[in-house]
Amino acid sequence: MTSLPNSSCRSSSRSVIELELAKQAQQMDPDASVTNVCSAGKDFSDRGNFGRLRAVTLIGINDFGEVFLSALERTGAFLVQEQAFA
Repeated sequence: MTSLPNSSCRSSSRSVIELELAKQAQQMDPDASVTNVCSAGKDFSDRGNFGRLRAVTLIGINDFGEVFLSALERTGAFLVQEQAFA
């Protein structure tokens, strides 16, 4: 009998992302924070870490609102690249 994956593992990885982004956001002004979080999202997208991209997207929308979503869309983070699936 196989055991179900522990849901706390998933929440702990998100909390690590949240803590890292919050620490970076405290050190910068709000406009720089949006840019910083957007660049993190773009990096996750480029590496194919779509779960982390989703987490960054939800955190950014929650913290910064529509401004963040527009900025993240402009980075091209939501465009699919073939190399991400290889």
